[in-house]
Order: sequence, then C-alpha cells, then structure tokens
Amino acid sequence: EFFCPQMSKEPMVYPLISDDIPSQLGPLQTSKRGQRFATINVNGASPALFQLTPFDQPLTAPFGASVYQAKGGETRLNCDLHIDNPALVTIFRNLDRKFEELLGKQKSTYHPMLHDDGDYGMRLRVKVSTEGTGACKFWSPDKTLIGNAYQAKTKGAALVPVISFTKAWFMKTAGGASHGVTAELRHAILT
Repeated sequence: EFFCPQMSKEPMVYPLISDDIPSQLGPLQTSKRGQRFATINVNGASPALFQLTPFDQPLTAPFGASVYQAKGGETRLNCDLHIDNPALVTIFRNLDRKFEELLGKQKSTYHPMLHDDGDYGMRLRVKVSTEGTGACKFWSPDKTLIGNAYQAKTKGAALVPVISFTKAWFMKTAGGASHGVTAELRHAILT
C-alpha cells in the first residue's frame, strides 16, 4: 500500500503491473513540435497507474533522473530502471508485443520499452516530468514527500516505481522512422 498524505489519510493501492492491461488508443494528434502521438487509455481512463514491484523488491536507477547534455532546468527527464526480475522482463516483453499489435502496421520500426545493456542488463526507460499535473513525486519509506526529481537523490537509488503508459509516439529521424510507447514515472518510493 502506498500512502499520499496530500490526498487522503487512507492508503492508496496501485495494481501491480501485468501483461493483460486492456489498452485502447485515442485519436492521432500532432504536438506543437510536430510529433505525431495518440493517448493510451486503460479501461477508458488516462492515465492509469501501475506499481512495478512490491515494496520489498525495489528496482535500481543506476543513472538517476537526468537528460543527456543537460542545459539546466529541463522539465522532462529520463530515468533508466534496472530490471533483474525475469517475471517483470516477461511482462514488459509481452506488453511490447501487445502495444506493437495495437499500433498496427506502420512504415517505421517499433522501439521496445526494454533495452538489454551488457553492463547494466535489462533496463526500462521512463520519462520523469518535474512540473505540472503529471509531475513525478518522490517519497521516503516513511511516506514523507521528498519532492520532484531535482529534489530527490535518484542516482543509484533503489525505488518502487509507479508508472503510467501515457501515449504512443511516431517519429521520423535522419536514420529512419520509429514508433513506440511512453511510460512515465508518476510516483517513486525511495527505499
């Protein structure tokens, strides 16, 4: 159970991630920067939140929440989560297959959520917002709000992540075109 003192005195319980998430795509849209995307709805709601691990099985964030070549003050960061639990790896591989089928045949390559890195093993990259309604909140084990990704020490941290699948994206680059799904970190309990 996860407790959010700002919202209620009652514990908040998020379902553990599984590979049978009933997902639907919203209409195709174009962002201000020209990127095509579609929202992901789960049971008709967006965003739906899922806890990745039980509290006694945290994941590690070897690099913390950051961006490559940071200029300072970025509001969207990346955070790689090391996944060494074979069951969780299977869940994300199945979700990748499901999302790829949901997106249908494209003139681009599907970009999986999981990446295998020889040095760090399997990693899941999540987006971390520092501002706005989707800003990620970091919590201490005693359920005290630490703050956002700039206020919490995330590099090398062990954490229990709560994520949401927010959108499917379609991108053209100089090297070709790709599409995939964005997973956003919404809550993290630093253990």
